Amino acid sequence: MKVKHKDVGVQLTKAEWEAEDTHVFTEENLGDLADVNVPSPTDGYALVWNAALGVWIASAPAPAAHKTSHQDGGADEISVAGLSGELADLQPPKQHQFDHQDGGADAISSALYPAAYPMLYGTLAARPAAGIKGRFYWTVDTGILYVDAITAWVKVAVSDYPDLDEIPSSFAPSAHKTSHQDGGTDEISLGGLAGDPADTINKSLLTAQGQIIIRNATAPAALAPGTSGQFLKTLGAAADPAWDAVDYPRKLKPNLTRWVLPGWAVAALGDQVPGAGVIYYVPIFVSELTTYDYIGVNVAGAGIPGSAAEMRVYNWNGGVPGTQVLNAGSVTTATTGERSIAITLSLARGYYFLALRAGGNADLFCPYLTPPPIVCPVQGIDTAGPFQQGFFPILKVTDTMTDPARAPTGVTDCSFIFCCLRESS
Repeated sequence: MKVKHKDVGVQLTKAEWEAEDTHVFTEENLGDLADVNVPSPTDGYALVWNAALGVWIASAPAPAAHKTSHQDGGADEISVAGLSGELADLQPPKQHQFDHQDGGADAISSALYPAAYPMLYGTLAARPAAGIKGRFYWTVDTGILYVDAITAWVKVAVSDYPDLDEIPSSFAPSAHKTSHQDGGTDEISLGGLAGDPADTINKSLLTAQGQIIIRNATAPAALAPGTSGQFLKTLGAAADPAWDAVDYPRKLKPNLTRWVLPGWAVAALGDQVPGAGVIYYVPIFVSELTTYDYIGVNVAGAGIPGSAAEMRVYNWNGGVPGTQVLNAGSVTTATTGERSIAITLSLARGYYFLALRAGGNADLFCPYLTPPPIVCPVQGIDTAGPFQQGFFPILKVTDTMTDPARAPTGVTDCSFIFCCLRESS
């Protein structure tokens, strides 16, 4: 860059330059510094090209990245010892555990911090005397850990079971029965045990009185109780046993289809008009398992139109009718002749009651009483007199028929036996 005096010219001697008080820059050879926009620069600023404005401007100089020069080992290393304030980043503490140990500059005396004490170890004979609370000592020869309790060393852990204090002579095992059960990890076989087990299959299967255990097609099972008088009957190798009524192997009755009054012996018939609305209970005795297919009456004299006779069978309940076995229904008594109802009734050996309730002045056939050719299967039902007990065995009550039976309120003679059963062949 050349400097030109405004009056003299470009070439000036030093004396001429210093003698003049006015100098200007010329544009000759000025190059890129032709556009300088620095009306009032600040000390220490530098010219920086501003491309947006197309001129040079003054700006505070920005140092280049040089942090490594100030870091550890750098050319201009900075020591934090010469800086005030706290560091922005947390610093790990220096090793100083000895300051907090017994005798250190910052010894911890609280028993809450036993970790401040070193773990001592050595032989039992070399263990120091107790007196510093919280210290631990491991005996390398016996494998026992002690803690210093000031007045004595206290055992807190052992490596061998026999070194434990107060070892019990026996232990109660924790609950582990499933390990001995079927499929358990320590399953017990009854084949290896002597005696009889206290809990057997009986206890798990039998829940009610009268049950018994049978083996069905797949497993043991409980068989419900049968009814009174039944027996357990085998049905062969491929079937379960079952309760059944007693059926005597020697049949007493002939293989006939006949009308009977079971248990009675009747030689002659008469006729009688039953009381209106009266239920007559006739005791019968079935000598063996018998199947009946009809129940009926014989109308000797027609009753009024619409008259009927209702017939049922009841169980024996200590000399009086009990629960209902069969409700056969009703037959008309408005015309004469045999009146019967088809039934399917099997009665096991035992006592029962035939019951009839009629009305409408119908005249029904019955056993003939003169002379008395009648033998009752149940003696002593009538307790009213000492000599007529076998002659008045029919119980009665004026009421409607129900289940269980209405309780009888009186007795009458055998001429009020009206209905009977037919045995099937």
